[in-house]
Amino acid sequence: MIQWKKDNLPTRQEKEEAAKKQQEHEQLPDRVAEMEDALCEQDAANDERMSNIEQALCDLDEAINANKE
Repeated sequence: MIQWKKDNLPTRQEKEEAAKKQQEHEQLPDRVAEMEDALCEQDAANDERMSNIEQALCDLDEAINANKE
């Protein structure tokens, strides 16, 4: 008589969870790159806004000082 041993094989759900986890892990570099790009764009936009504010302040200061003379 043959006796079959029950192996501790992963269930379908465990296999799917492992595949999902692996896929998420593989996508991490892409997500990091996307976030870095978004932060760079945000920094550039902030720099432009600050430059516009500084220019407006300089123009205002010049206008005020021109009226005093």
